[in-house]
Amino acid sequence: MPLSNEQAYVIGLLVGGGTIANSTFAIDMPFDKWGADPVNAAAISRDLLTKIRKIFSTAYSINTDYTLGNKGRWTLKPLGKPSIQAILDDLTALALPVSGNLLNTADLTSAKASLSGMRAEHFLTGIFDARASLTESHRRFNDSAPVVSIEVPGSTMNFKLVVQLCSWLTDLGSITDQILYNHPCQHATSDPTYSGWKKGFKIRFLVKSFIGSHSFAMKAKASAATTLEGRQQIDEQVACNQRQMTANTVSIHDDIASPELPVEVRSKIFLHYHHICAVMGCPHAPLSNVKALMPQALSHISVFPKLSKGEYAEMHDKHQVLAVTYFPTETIVETKIDCASVQTIFLSEDYPDIEIALAYLLSDQLNGKRHIGSKDVILAAKAKVGLTVRTITGQDQAPLFIGRSSSNRGVLLSSPTGRANKKALASKISITGININVR
Repeated sequence: MPLSNEQAYVIGLLVGGGTIANSTFAIDMPFDKWGADPVNAAAISRDLLTKIRKIFSTAYSINTDYTLGNKGRWTLKPLGKPSIQAILDDLTALALPVSGNLLNTADLTSAKASLSGMRAEHFLTGIFDARASLTESHRRFNDSAPVVSIEVPGSTMNFKLVVQLCSWLTDLGSITDQILYNHPCQHATSDPTYSGWKKGFKIRFLVKSFIGSHSFAMKAKASAATTLEGRQQIDEQVACNQRQMTANTVSIHDDIASPELPVEVRSKIFLHYHHICAVMGCPHAPLSNVKALMPQALSHISVFPKLSKGEYAEMHDKHQVLAVTYFPTETIVETKIDCASVQTIFLSEDYPDIEIALAYLLSDQLNGKRHIGSKDVILAAKAKVGLTVRTITGQDQAPLFIGRSSSNRGVLLSSPTGRANKKALASKISITGININVR
């Protein structure tokens, strides 16, 4: 017997946020800051206690309740210990996992082939209710481009599911604005040592595109999306398969060969999110435009840190390690020069992040490792401040160390187009088709 609309919704909700263990389930819905707002929280509570509870009762004769945890995480659970065998049978019928965190291993191939019409819409709505974020900070550039962001946590490495879901939604008429993949080439483009790159996946849609093709069962989310729609002034992007792109310049991350990454994206460099889409086989990827990036690919890859920030001694020592490893016969020269002279000697054409690096070193205040205020204003005001610069002799555009001991800050910089990097790349990279492989 085919799934009812209510059953399809429950299965989608489980795929989006469910964990199954010990003959029961829990569905996490991370509403974060949006869900912490008192008005939104009251609306979410009404949804879970009325509409969603009724859907579970109609679909599987299960009564549900919720708990509210840290960081705006709402968790839906069954009351008592009802049998969930019917749910397990329906998951099995759609070739979906029946234990553990479903997001980690779910494959949507069978679900997409089996579900159509309203059942497909209800299944996807379940995923949206669990995973779509409507936080107002999600936007493209400014408030006139509000975004619905479908978010998959960094603990998940299910690239296949993300591509399948995005492709399915494109088939149904929406236009994806942007994807962020859980990969160091997207979350740690400059610093190959940055360990916090596992920030998850985000499939982002401008609000009008999303609600023009998709919906929420939860009134709280539907209402918030409608409010955001009224703010959108930016036009949609063209379809993905027609999308133009500019290559990002990335450093080869220390975790590029991490066994946590699936084989399709492991030990590979990606110059754009659509590059990942193409390698993953998405039928909507702009394959010809990805191929057009390949002849210039090496000029967008750095063996060395494009920009790494940290404490003075830490960055100083890392520069020493680079020098010994890659330039063992050369000499390191350390000098003291002012900020203005640094910009005259080391041009942004060679070291594209040098102004950001200097602003970090000279800013009176930081937000984490980011300068506060306009970098141009900071550099102009601090033009005469002295800095320590370490260079490697005999190597054009070799990696630099620049430090300011009085603020205990240092940076490593490299030139992706310089001779030193090109020489190092020769033994690190091979390109086959659109695959940029790291040896």
